[in-house]
Amino acid sequence: DCDENKLDANTIYMNICAKYTDMHAMASRTLLINPTEKQKTAYMVAFELNNIYINLKLGTTLGQVYDLTKQFIADKNPTLADKVHTNFGFGIGSSFKEELLTLRSSNTQTKVEGGMVFHVRITFEGVEKEKNRSVIAIGDTVVVNGDGTTQ
Repeated sequence: DCDENKLDANTIYMNICAKYTDMHAMASRTLLINPTEKQKTAYMVAFELNNIYINLKLGTTLGQVYDLTKQFIADKNPTLADKVHTNFGFGIGSSFKEELLTLRSSNTQTKVEGGMVFHVRITFEGVEKEKNRSVIAIGDTVVVNGDGTTQ
C-alpha cells in the first residue's frame, strides 16, 4: 500500500544503465537513509573496494579476482565476508551482460586482459535483519587498459 511517507524505506538501490551506439555502461549505488553503524561500515568497505577495482590485474583469472576480493573483505571486516553476493559483476560492452565474464569464484578459465570492460559491483546482502535495510551495493563500469591500469 502507498501512503504519504515517500521516503519510508531505509535504503534505496539505484541502477543506471546506458547505451551509446553499440556499447553499454552501468553504475549502481545504494542510498542510505538514517544508516546504522553496520550499514555505514559495509558501505565504506564497498566504497574502498570499488575505488581499487577489486584486483583486476592482467593475467588473473576472474575466479581469482572474486576470491582475492572476498579475502580482502574478510581481512577488512570478517562479519561482511559471509554477506557477499555470489559475484562481483560481469563483462559489459556490446552485450549488456557477458555471462562468460562473470566475476565469480567458479570462473577459473577466463583471465583478465587489456581491453576488457566490466560492471564491477560490490554487493553485501543481509547487512541488517530488516528487509529494507539489508542490501548495500556500489558498482561502476571499469575498463582494463592494455598496460594493466583501470579506469
